[in-house]
Amino acid sequence: MEAIRIEGITKSFGRHTVVNGVSFTVDSGTVTGFLGPNGAGKTTTLRCLLGLVRPDAGTALIHGRPYVELTEPTKLVGAVLEATNLHPGRTGRNHLRVLCDTAGIPHTRADEVLAEVGLTEAGRRRVGTYSLGMRQRLSMAGALLGDPKVLILDEPANGLDPQGIDWLRRFLRGLADRGVAVLVSSHVLAEVEQTVDKVVIISGGGLVAQGGLSELTGAGESLHDAFLRLTDSDGARVPQLGGTK
Repeated sequence: MEAIRIEGITKSFGRHTVVNGVSFTVDSGTVTGFLGPNGAGKTTTLRCLLGLVRPDAGTALIHGRPYVELTEPTKLVGAVLEATNLHPGRTGRNHLRVLCDTAGIPHTRADEVLAEVGLTEAGRRRVGTYSLGMRQRLSMAGALLGDPKVLILDEPANGLDPQGIDWLRRFLRGLADRGVAVLVSSHVLAEVEQTVDKVVIISGGGLVAQGGLSELTGAGESLHDAFLRLTDSDGARVPQLGGTK
């Protein structure tokens, strides 16, 4: 089942085109890696999808509707674009309870998601004492409060130690196995290669490849090598792998 459809998204800031005609889909029950060099347009694309930026052209749909038209967005979509909107003086649990109040979700859900992300004990501590990796986990807990069917994460491995990255892999895989559509932007290619079902790569604001991981990394090529080949500095575009749905 198609959960996300991005069709021809284009966005410019002044004279600089950041995203240029990007199209791809994400299915329920899968993990899709959204990859590209710094400045490729990944975050802008995700912000267009979440209604935080209005594209100049194209459409971005979640279960067939723009994000701004969803009646209960937190119960359909969870998203983490940055782990900086956390009050340092609140405990992790109280931070989540405030989000529960905003979304009309019972406070009991805060403890449930703290357990899901491995922060049950840390939830009693003030956020100002958290490491970056713990802040990432707390932000993910916030995204899970509504038990969403779609999860969108921008660089969730930032600040995670090797154990944390291993946890993230198993965590995302478990969500997909429950039918959640996971779209994850990351620079940690070795970890992406062990986690995702499908890869979407953009460079210079445009789509360069998309398809199943095995399609992209045929003939024994690693994802790292395929990524470098597809995003080389000449800006060349290659045919899409697997096409769009």
